[in-house]
Amino acid sequence: MTYNDFVGTSDRGNTSNIEIGRLALGQLSEEHLVELKAVFSHAYHNGHMYEDFLKDLTENPEVFQTFLARQDDRLIGVMVIESKPHSFINYHQFPPIHLKRFTVLPQFRRRGVGKGLLDDAKGYAFDESGIKVIFGESNEAGALSFYGREDALFSVDVIKNYSKRNTPEENLSFFREFISNPKFAAYRFPEGDGIQFVFCKSEDETKFFRQHGFVSKQELISDLKFV
Repeated sequence: MTYNDFVGTSDRGNTSNIEIGRLALGQLSEEHLVELKAVFSHAYHNGHMYEDFLKDLTENPEVFQTFLARQDDRLIGVMVIESKPHSFINYHQFPPIHLKRFTVLPQFRRRGVGKGLLDDAKGYAFDESGIKVIFGESNEAGALSFYGREDALFSVDVIKNYSKRNTPEENLSFFREFISNPKFAAYRFPEGDGIQFVFCKSEDETKFFRQHGFVSKQELISDLKFV
């Protein structure tokens, strides 16, 4: 997929000639790993992303696809879809397929690169692989805000109970501010296993997760009360 396929043909500065590709587990070479290490080093609050990526490779997950955004052969963004169960997540009998290791070089953020990566990841999961739900968890306010714009549903219970120092209502209020105010894009939630979210393939899965306490970003930042 090319950049113009997912953002249109308007002028977006230095974001021309961007293409999205992907690599399966056995296709990653040492050269790819060098590139990935360089990009992961620019992730918000980096310190573990590349090491976690390498650990994932050794676990030989059943599902593993790395999505790569390039401009003129330079790697500028990464996203991974993989099977990776977590003990703290209730998967409701769906396979534990996760969105992981998402980052875009700073100078290319807020220009549609992340959306291109996510669109291709969804296409692979939902259209090619028969996956019905993509799970995720993150401590990064900017990433969570982006996922919310792209139709993720968030777990209200996880948000309410994220920090024991605050009341559930305070946690909801803080989270609402963090994902709606751009000045908090670089903020990292300092504790816990991350805010849980899902992307759903169809209305059936969306309805199911709504019934289990997941809501949209728009609902969270509105005046609706969740009890």
